[in-house]
Amino acid sequence: MKNIALWVIAITLAGMLISGFILTLRGTESNKAETEVANTGTEVDKTETKAANTGIEVAKTATLVIAASNSLSKSGADYVCDGVDDQEEINAAIDALPSGGKVLLLEGTYSLSSYLRIKKNDITLEGMGPASILKIADGAVSNPLIIGEGTTEYSDITVRDLAFDGNRENATGTGYSILYYKVRRLTIEDCYFHDTRGVGISFASIGADYQSHDVKILNNTFKNIGLADHSKNGNAIRFGNVLGGIISGNNIDGVEGSMSWGAIDIADESKYVSVIGNHIRNTYPAGIQVETDAEYVTITGNTIYVAHRAGIVVTKCAQSFARYITITSNIIEHCDGPGIILQDDSVKHCTIANNIISDNGQNAEGLMSAAGIHLEACEYVSVIGNQVFDTNVASGWTQNPQILVSHAKHIVIADNVCFGGSVSLKFVYDIADIIAENNLLENYQDFPIQFVSGASPLEVTYDDRK
Repeated sequence: MKNIALWVIAITLAGMLISGFILTLRGTESNKAETEVANTGTEVDKTETKAANTGIEVAKTATLVIAASNSLSKSGADYVCDGVDDQEEINAAIDALPSGGKVLLLEGTYSLSSYLRIKKNDITLEGMGPASILKIADGAVSNPLIIGEGTTEYSDITVRDLAFDGNRENATGTGYSILYYKVRRLTIEDCYFHDTRGVGISFASIGADYQSHDVKILNNTFKNIGLADHSKNGNAIRFGNVLGGIISGNNIDGVEGSMSWGAIDIADESKYVSVIGNHIRNTYPAGIQVETDAEYVTITGNTIYVAHRAGIVVTKCAQSFARYITITSNIIEHCDGPGIILQDDSVKHCTIANNIISDNGQNAEGLMSAAGIHLEACEYVSVIGNQVFDTNVASGWTQNPQILVSHAKHIVIADNVCFGGSVSLKFVYDIADIIAENNLLENYQDFPIQFVSGASPLEVTYDDRK
């Protein structure tokens, strides 16, 4: 009996232990389930957080769509223009746009009786290519687009894929397609500017309070800019008061306007500017001009064909200067005046290297010269490794040197090839400290080297291959 009692006790204890183990397991499963529920809640929270973040991203990339009165499809557009005073709808969209957003103009013609204005940060104004046309209305005095206002700085603005029709035969005033004030990180790219009465793209004001930073003008097309009577300023790009900028990949064909400017004009205290790989043809002013306190400008890889005044001009205006200008690897052909001219004693510390300059001096009547390269009164200039071919004996000139040095000081002319023309190297008036060495002078009509009007051979150290 005693043994039976012991067995009963043992079985009872075992049952209690098993029950406890089962309860523990059940508790563990319950806790696991609760944990899973909690984790699921966490996933829900994560999803909600992700959705919230997605909402933020949507806000950052918000797009407002505008249709013209003649757009092929207006469905889905946030604003629909009626073909009259279309700047009102576009400006309303710009004003409604959050920072980081985009205004998208569908294909069609937008008639502007007044200007568009961007006065906010981090915004894109975009079209659908040349078919999205901003056109000045008949009789309107307007700049189609003004960026910024006064001395307030705006930043991160992009304008792309739009056509600007200046309607120069029917509009009035000088007209600027895009006028910008004080902007940091402005990009204007892949736009088409045509029939503008004055300037394609221009800065608005000079002085430190208006200075812009990091301006990029890329891959735009300019055609028929300025008035044929040359009565107004005519520039495709007037780049002034900019600290750090790039003008690259633009195609410019047909610029009228005053001869005192350039199709691309770098001026008014601009510094650290690169003009790279642009194609310029058929301009009445210079192809490219640098002036008025511009410094550290690089002009490289451009082609200039048929510019009346000159291919490239570096000069001053009033009491200003132009310094540290580098002109390299450009092709300049068929200009009426000189291929490259540096003009004035305030033009200093410049390099002209590895350019190809040919068939210039086509019609230099009333111009500064008909030379391939002309250094006029400048100082500390190096002319190295250029190829200058067949400068013409132009109207109004009895001679047209390939390289002309006048009133200049501290000049190095080395490793150039001069072929054709009446004179290869010509020195005029009071020159000083000139080194001319290792130049190849061939097929000249009159002289390889000439000194006239008081220029002293004693001021030139030369050893050229003839």
